Amino acid sequence: RGEIENRSKSGRYYWVDTSIVPFRGADGAIEQFIAVQTDITDAKRQEHDLVLARERAEEANRAKSMFLANMSHEIRTPMNAVLGFSELLIESGLEGERLEFLRAIQNSGNILIDVINEILDVTKIESGEEKVCLGEVNLIETVNQICDVFSAQATEKGITLERGFHRSARCLIKTDEVKLKKILTNLIGNAVKFTHEGSVSVKVSIENLTPSEHRLRINVKDTGIGIDQTNLQRVFRKFTQADSSHSRQYGGTGLGLSICKGLVSLLGGDISVKSEPGSGSIFKIDIPVERIAFKAPERTLDSALPETKRFDAKALIAEDNEANQFLVLTMLEALGLHCEIVEDGSEAVECVARNAYDVVFMDIHMPVMDGFEATRRIREEEARRGGEGVIIIAITAKAMKGDRERCMEAQMDDYIPKPFSKEALRFMLAKHLSVETDRLS
Repeated sequence: RGEIENRSKSGRYYWVDTSIVPFRGADGAIEQFIAVQTDITDAKRQEHDLVLARERAEEANRAKSMFLANMSHEIRTPMNAVLGFSELLIESGLEGERLEFLRAIQNSGNILIDVINEILDVTKIESGEEKVCLGEVNLIETVNQICDVFSAQATEKGITLERGFHRSARCLIKTDEVKLKKILTNLIGNAVKFTHEGSVSVKVSIENLTPSEHRLRINVKDTGIGIDQTNLQRVFRKFTQADSSHSRQYGGTGLGLSICKGLVSLLGGDISVKSEPGSGSIFKIDIPVERIAFKAPERTLDSALPETKRFDAKALIAEDNEANQFLVLTMLEALGLHCEIVEDGSEAVECVARNAYDVVFMDIHMPVMDGFEATRRIREEEARRGGEGVIIIAITAKAMKGDRERCMEAQMDDYIPKPFSKEALRFMLAKHLSVETDRLS
């Protein structure tokens, strides 16, 4: 039996599926056979069309991912300068109307970055690139960190942001902390945004189903505008809000709850909502976790780096964007570093070969030679000389899945995405360098 492509007398090509049934004589030799041919041209054409459609879809998906990566890079690079210099100007002591203008610029920039991050999150979930990375999580500390982010906004609106922890939640668990924080950020952020009076409460508990099976239960309840039953069925869809007018009144892409649903599903859990118009909403998440300690360690007060600490170190900045050169230079000098600047990877390689630096901040996309190739050559020269390697930190607008891994594979020591703050640079330096002085920054 087999499939054969034939050509008719008229020149048309067609496919047949041929089945042959042999008839053998007494000596076992084939004396006769019956051949049955079935025209499968339509089926083969459909199969070809499906293969072609799949290839086109995969190509379109690759093109979309490349477009989003490029879009992210092109927007993050200038936004890094906008937000960074806004931060420095706010710290400079401006008052009154000028300070309000700066805060408006900074807030608008942060909103734009949030939009980009949400689009990238949805793309990674859809493409299957979002992977679960389990680690040890201090449950109460993690929830408090996210609540702290929205405390000032809640106070400004005149609403209370309450937190309730069952005694079962005072533990260490194993889950994906990054994804858990994204889920909480979206749910708590939405609750605060859509609540004008009353309160937002976050309740956390661990349910022990068996000695080895535990479920993390988090309820986010608000007294906000609520959702009617018709729109309740579609709140987890992409680019959807409960009321289309909300996107104009409150802002947002309509992606937050879709991201929550995708991330909760990745963690093997469920998310649900109950709501009535004018009476608020309750979002519930239920995620399987591993409980690894019954009492979480207390947060130490000296775990954070004091703002007065500075670093007596020498840094090389490899960055081709002039505005970002000036921004990184200004921030690092404020932290006590002595800095030099180069505009491409080739110059960075030459400078590291000639001079001793404590740290190199390496942009990824540069003319002449990119950051990956520059790092590879620096490491090769270090290996040849047998000396100690310089700390290389990628500082880049690339923020797609796998970019951090590519930096680590290129033998960089760490990765900081744009836009970044001076505080982010401070903690990155504290992670890799020793603190030398206590001069005011």
